[in-house]
Amino acid sequence: MVDDHPIITNGLTTFLEHQGHEIIAVCSNGIEAYNLILAKEPSIAIVDISIPGMNGIDILKKVQEQKLRTKIIIYTMQNELSIFNRALALGASGYILKELQKLA
Repeated sequence: MVDDHPIITNGLTTFLEHQGHEIIAVCSNGIEAYNLILAKEPSIAIVDISIPGMNGIDILKKVQEQKLRTKIIIYTMQNELSIFNRALALGASGYILKELQKLA
């Protein structure tokens, strides 16, 4: 999982673990994430599109270029169809729209 916001990664990690998924690592920047994907080749990587070092689209492109088996799911707050279409055209396995709720 790759996101530079600990609150988001903590919440998503807890949710996925409760669903029976194993989280190998949480990375806060794209370079760290890409190196981990190269080293461990996880089955799925959930990658924020806007992260420091290397953005989610760049990670997706590099994973595709290297012909790695890791499926990339793009995770973003940007609710723009063009971003989703571009990610899917580049080989993303899907996308998740982050919806942050304002706490009162």
